Amino acid sequence: MVEAGPKGWRCPSVYEYLRSLGRDIGHLESLIQITFEGDTHRYTATVKQSRRNGPHARLKHLKEKHREDAEVYARMIDWLRDYNASA
Repeated sequence: MVEAGPKGWRCPSVYEYLRSLGRDIGHLESLIQITFEGDTHRYTATVKQSRRNGPHARLKHLKEKHREDAEVYARMIDWLRDYNASA
């Protein structure tokens, strides 16, 4: 099921579910927005920036550098923690 999320965009209901549990996920809003827009092929300025030097660019770099999905995942998690801390 897909429900409306912040700013009127559509997101998986897991976002609303986590919010309903009282989870503090507001700080992830911009990352969720970037991911949603990229995954649904919206070519917004935000996605273009992400592909230049944001999460999309980092994931592409890690996939090119590491062969194992587990390694890409681990490195991306580390990067996202830093990304989140700087947001």
